[in-house]
Amino acid sequence: MLRNYLKRTGFRRQLTVMSAAAIFGLALFSSLINSSEASRRLRGYTVEQGLRIAENFARQSTLALLYNSAENAKEGVATTLAFPDVLQVQITDANHRLLLSQAHTGGTQASTQLKPAGVKIRQTLLEQENDDEWLFGAPVFGGQTTEASPFEVQVPQAQLLGYVHVAIGKSTLNRLANSLLLANLVITLSFAAILLGLMRLLVGHMTRPLNALSNLMGRAEAGESQMRATPEGPKDIVNMALAFNQMMAVLEERESELKQSRDEAVHAALMKAQFAAMVSHEVRTPLNGVVGMLEILKEMQLTRRQQECVDVAWNSSHSLITLINDILDFSKMEAGKMELEEIEISPRVLIEDVIELLAKSANQKGLELGYLIDGNVPEHIKGDSLRLRQVLINLIGNAIKFTESGEVAIRISCKRAPETPDSLELCFAVSDTGIGMTEAQAQNIFESFAQADRSTTRKFGGTGLGLAICKQLVELMRGTISVSSRQDLGSTFSFSALCKVSDALEFMSDKAVSPFMNLRVLAVDHSEIIRHFLQDNLSRCGAQCLAVASGTIALTELSRAEKNGQPYQLLILDNEANDEHGTSLLRHMQSETSLSRPRLLLLDHYGANHYNDSNIGETTLYKPLRLDPLLVAIKNIINGTQTQTTSRLLAPKISHGPDRLWRVLVAE
Repeated sequence: MLRNYLKRTGFRRQLTVMSAAAIFGLALFSSLINSSEASRRLRGYTVEQGLRIAENFARQSTLALLYNSAENAKEGVATTLAFPDVLQVQITDANHRLLLSQAHTGGTQASTQLKPAGVKIRQTLLEQENDDEWLFGAPVFGGQTTEASPFEVQVPQAQLLGYVHVAIGKSTLNRLANSLLLANLVITLSFAAILLGLMRLLVGHMTRPLNALSNLMGRAEAGESQMRATPEGPKDIVNMALAFNQMMAVLEERESELKQSRDEAVHAALMKAQFAAMVSHEVRTPLNGVVGMLEILKEMQLTRRQQECVDVAWNSSHSLITLINDILDFSKMEAGKMELEEIEISPRVLIEDVIELLAKSANQKGLELGYLIDGNVPEHIKGDSLRLRQVLINLIGNAIKFTESGEVAIRISCKRAPETPDSLELCFAVSDTGIGMTEAQAQNIFESFAQADRSTTRKFGGTGLGLAICKQLVELMRGTISVSSRQDLGSTFSFSALCKVSDALEFMSDKAVSPFMNLRVLAVDHSEIIRHFLQDNLSRCGAQCLAVASGTIALTELSRAEKNGQPYQLLILDNEANDEHGTSLLRHMQSETSLSRPRLLLLDHYGANHYNDSNIGETTLYKPLRLDPLLVAIKNIINGTQTQTTSRLLAPKISHGPDRLWRVLVAE
């Protein structure tokens, strides 16, 4: 709090406040010390006076105690009560029996609060004390003579006749102490006020040139030029003004140089950006023709060596197109020319289209590719599908590129955006089981031209622009992107995008219209993401779905269900599922006669052709799975209208034999 106050207030006010606090504090301290010392001395004097009053009263009470007659003490009592502040006197005999007690009768008299303790005392002393009064006591002796006879062998002992007690009030002492304190305060504070006034004048004289210099600095900070300070005031401030003038001259010279350099740099950067955009665009145009011709050439009947050369040229041209597209997107975002569109899109269809686009590269490496969507994700939202697709293709493509075995899983969820009620935050997470990264490598992974490891460029390829573009696109969509990774254990890239709520708000969980109510389904697949996909979506449709990872567990579960009288009605089976002996689970079930065989839906990889012969006669669905073809295939199987193969990815090979006649219509 003190630090904030010092930051907010000026130097003059701080100096004035500190000086005033020091002066008034010193004045107050001096007044208190002087008053305390004076009060101490007054108290000592008053106590000494009370002891003498008690001692005199004791001498005047001898006859009264000797004859046990209070009348003989009237004169002494009157004399004692005549002293200032004497409140009450008492006379008691040697056994502390009260002989006389009389209080002051003049004016308003407060009753005394102190009473004699009833103990023997041998000399005059202060018996008791409180905030309002003192109680003094003195012994009364009899048989004392003025002079002792030199002829007496023993010195006669004085006889204790009794005691006297005198109560003296502190009102006069308190008034004197308060008067002294007030007088000291008035004197010291008056002197402090005069000193403070002189200090204020001196501070004003010292800080006036400093304030002028501060104002000049503020104007210079605001952008005014040609600011010069007038050297005046104390020597230190004059030196500061001269240094300020010299600094302003240097800054103005450097500012002029920087403006010239900035203009030259901006012009050069603009020319480079225009050149890069123009060259990239011009290079991409003929390169598209090269890629098209290579696509046609790949379909021709080539020798093995020729096919290898064409594949190398095709892969290189695609890599070059990707690089050119990244450079164009990066240049456009750096120039601030990229704008977002807002159209109605389906998150499910979007992610299914992306994974289908990348399915071939995943299957070539033997990777499983799948997705999961939470039930709270709307079926339709409003956003930029092109930019979302671009980010997803980049992240999923990287996951496939850096993963040698295992799976790539995409999970989609959403949450309401608190700042905008009509918006929601769509969240994506792309996980893989690849090479991963260390914490140090992940820190700069989203920077331009950055690679987690320089060796990855030689092994996997890439420019380091993809993730930088993803970060800028995500920030353009008012979202965030991050990565969590462990080396050799895989990585998870997460990003979010702010989207508008669609007019027809429908959630994924609303699809639970129960088309397969009470249908018992057993799914067998080694991929965790595929098992979750089947179990979640079929459960939403009313089916009782159990997903297992191996053929051995599946056989055990089929046998258990049949014994319990609740056999499975549909078996969704991966073609690569084997039993404990390594035999294909499909072949095992065909030869097994003890189990009733459920209806079968086979899952196969994109482009694979394991069991597509006519002897099998089962419906085959290719991975990666899409929800609508899956539900259609299951419905056809249940209704008995199944087809041998449900293929949506694999186009038929074109025969180029000489016996094939083609009729072509060209419209140009």
